[in-house]
Amino acid sequence: MLPLQHNLGDYAEKISDILKTLEIVENRDQFDILSEFITNYPNFTVQGVVMQIATPEIDKLRGEITLLGAVFEKLKEIKTVLNNQDYILAIKAYQERLQIHCIGDLVKEDNHFILNNPQNLQIDG
Repeated sequence: MLPLQHNLGDYAEKISDILKTLEIVENRDQFDILSEFITNYPNFTVQGVVMQIATPEIDKLRGEITLLGAVFEKLKEIKTVLNNQDYILAIKAYQERLQIHCIGDLVKEDNHFILNNPQNLQIDG
């Protein structure tokens, strides 16, 4: 019995029961199972290490970076595009091997994670 209405009082309990059953049947962790269903997570806080920095665009101080960060308690690669000061901070974090954190909209596309609209990027430590 799959609950279809989110506003029912026992919705969370039923989803929890489903995850417990799948965990046993598939012999996998509930977080692994749940992460397959998540395709869009707004206002997600990412904390991780910059693993790769793409060459900046020719006419702008902007480029793609790849982070290694925790997504539902598993380390995953997360790609995002940073501009101006955030891109400079990411380069510094990469060079000095420092952790960063920021907030954005996490999207899963074809088993890849993308952080859209990154905001409030800060270097930890």
